[in-house]
Amino acid sequence: MKKIVLTIAMLFTLSITYAQFQENIDSGRPGNAISVFTVGKNVGQVELGLDYANNIDVFSSSPFLRYGITEKVEINGGVSYDFSNSNLLSYNLGAKFNIFEGDTMMPSSAFFINFNFPNNSITNSSGTALFIFNHKFYNGLNITANLGVNIDLETTTSVGVDGDGNPKTSEVVQYQGLYTLNFSYGLNEKWTVFIESYGSYDKFSETDFNLSVNTGASYLLNKNLLIGFLVGYGISTNKYLTVSTGVSWRIPTK
Repeated sequence: MKKIVLTIAMLFTLSITYAQFQENIDSGRPGNAISVFTVGKNVGQVELGLDYANNIDVFSSSPFLRYGITEKVEINGGVSYDFSNSNLLSYNLGAKFNIFEGDTMMPSSAFFINFNFPNNSITNSSGTALFIFNHKFYNGLNITANLGVNIDLETTTSVGVDGDGNPKTSEVVQYQGLYTLNFSYGLNEKWTVFIESYGSYDKFSETDFNLSVNTGASYLLNKNLLIGFLVGYGISTNKYLTVSTGVSWRIPTK
């Protein structure tokens, strides 16, 4: 715990040095990749959408709110809601810290932390920590990478076997390794298209590795309003199709 607190304090200190506020709205929708940039001091942002997955035949939404407490630090949170069954699935709370504003040689970087709390007794609470990297090229190409881990905050036991093949229970922290790699390209000042892959590695699960892909586009209505859509496909297990559409609205107060 002390290491986590020290890491967050260090990232907060580093983030005071570099500003990364964007002239136009920068959103986590559409797509799975989390953006490297914060919303800016005293700026709020609402990200709304409607998602459908055919493997569970459910329409859901995950509204997300962001607010900048400095130019480089934001707090954020949201909920996940199942419209098909009128059920609140979970809620979450987190923060993003900008670490470094990139240039032509070095990528921009940030740290994201989020805690998710399910609204049921079946799923465990979890914490996610991600390092985010982004590099912009002059030809309109953007590459964003999210690398991190999702930690189960409740389960600490794992059932396995010992050297003689007998059942053995051990105390461990269960976690998943996470990644997202997103390639986006600005066709003009309004339209942006993207393709991304994302997945997880979980040695505590029967299916060690899960891989999915998304592709879609966004349209900038004005500097504070963005709409977008995507189509996604689960590749490795439980093959499924997802579609999503949504809107992001930045609310400057300065």
